[in-house]
Amino acid sequence: MLCNLCRHQCYLPACKTVRKDTRPAVALFDFDVTKAAHGVLKDQLVAGMRLTAFRDSTIVGCSITNDRCFKVGFTNEPSCRFCGFHKETMQHLVSDCPCIPGEMTRPDCPDLGPNFEILGVAEISFHRASTRLLVSDPNKLQVQAWSPSICCKPTHVWTDGSCEYSHMYWHTVGGFAIIDGNDCILDSGEVHHFALTSFACELWAIVVAFAKATGPLCVHSDCDSLVKLINRFPELESIPTEWPHFTWFSFLFQIYQIRKSVCASPLILQWCPSHVLEDIPWFEISDAAARQFKTTVCDIWHNRTADRIAKRAVKKQLESGDRGISLLASAITWQKWLVHIATQLSFTKKTEQIDTVSIQVPQNNNQSQVYLPSIVDFTPEHSLCIFKYFLPKWLWDQDSFSFEWTSEFSCDLKPSSWASISKENWETAISFFKSLSLRWEIDDSLCVSYMELAYHFYFNRYTLSGIEISPSSISTLLRKVINQAIKLESSHPLVIGVQKPGCLSKGKTLPAGFLKGSRPCLCIRSLKHLAVRLLHGRQPGLAHWKAHF
Repeated sequence: MLCNLCRHQCYLPACKTVRKDTRPAVALFDFDVTKAAHGVLKDQLVAGMRLTAFRDSTIVGCSITNDRCFKVGFTNEPSCRFCGFHKETMQHLVSDCPCIPGEMTRPDCPDLGPNFEILGVAEISFHRASTRLLVSDPNKLQVQAWSPSICCKPTHVWTDGSCEYSHMYWHTVGGFAIIDGNDCILDSGEVHHFALTSFACELWAIVVAFAKATGPLCVHSDCDSLVKLINRFPELESIPTEWPHFTWFSFLFQIYQIRKSVCASPLILQWCPSHVLEDIPWFEISDAAARQFKTTVCDIWHNRTADRIAKRAVKKQLESGDRGISLLASAITWQKWLVHIATQLSFTKKTEQIDTVSIQVPQNNNQSQVYLPSIVDFTPEHSLCIFKYFLPKWLWDQDSFSFEWTSEFSCDLKPSSWASISKENWETAISFFKSLSLRWEIDDSLCVSYMELAYHFYFNRYTLSGIEISPSSISTLLRKVINQAIKLESSHPLVIGVQKPGCLSKGKTLPAGFLKGSRPCLCIRSLKHLAVRLLHGRQPGLAHWKAHF
């Protein structure tokens, strides 16, 4: 329960992000239904890729539709690549487009919240959730009073509890059944608890049976752990607080103590194994065959009946509304439809890819046209205005900053031995940070990533010994050097700013952390090479930056 409520608290702010496919939550986040299709898709592949990868992308709204590509200049038009008549949005694709290829037809979308149709993210109403959190109250049971003259010979009953959809917390349902020696139903019905399990359903069946009993009871149960706990009642003075379902056990023990004054053994539990020789009718099972499983034909007969009646109580709840099988089946079908659309988007060519798009660039108060190359043809040799177009948040114009601060860090200071930085590499890195080519502007709004510093390091012809020449290795070493410098000297810092562990994102995400509060004057050539790598599809994870610059 706590896991689901914590997930809901994470879901609420995620719904408020500025994304066109995300809508504010109106109910509780249903994690289990949201992930329902993963179990069906996990072993299915298309073009060597698991379908669960496409399902994950649909959950977070990462389907690349033409309206998005058109907005950033990657296509010439936003029209649908399948029908060609409407703007290609996920809403159009999942609901309206008549030309989605493939054998799958559009199913009906269940009403599972505002984010289910587009993302397959399910919610459950607060009313349904509050019903799920109900707890069956033993104080509402009518407890029979025992006469001092009752017969002390116990009556034999068989109990069973059934719990379905325990893997879907908000949709878990439970039922119980009590059967007498004539295979007649003494009682059956629903079981409610926020921690509902088969154990809980079986315990509730015993609580009901003992409360309504008019004399000593011998209960036959197939839950061995429960039998062992209740058979400890004679030696207990109170129920240990660490026992599960403490309230129910305490209620049962209280009745037990009261009735113990009338009968020495008011409640006895016997274990009987469940699901024995299920492929053989009970009346064809011999006593010898039953003894091989440490049971009797009578136990097999009545346990099967109790199990069937408990499952019937569960089925009745599932049929009372859009729950269980019907809910899960319709949710999975719709999520498979979203995955089908995602695969078609991935393997169907977009509308005409952009080759050249003109942008207006001011030159001496006159407008001149510059044509944008396609991303695959993009190189560091292209003009700066094209880089500004693709990455407008990057600091391309550095003339407005003074970049006056330089480091006065002492060259005599040495790193700790456990830092694993060689003397030669330490001196090279310190020389880099103290060089005249690396002047800094101090401003809380500025920041620089270690990856940007690594590219500046490489394109200013600094070299390191014993370290792979890659953005990943150099950015990692520069970060280690800054860490050591902070610990060694505070009055004359090596760099200005606060180290941040996250990724820096300004249109494209850069890995390996960053410094906040300052920025050096970086050479444009190094920034261009870094931009090209990102625009060519380099992923933000540091592991993807092990190739050469």
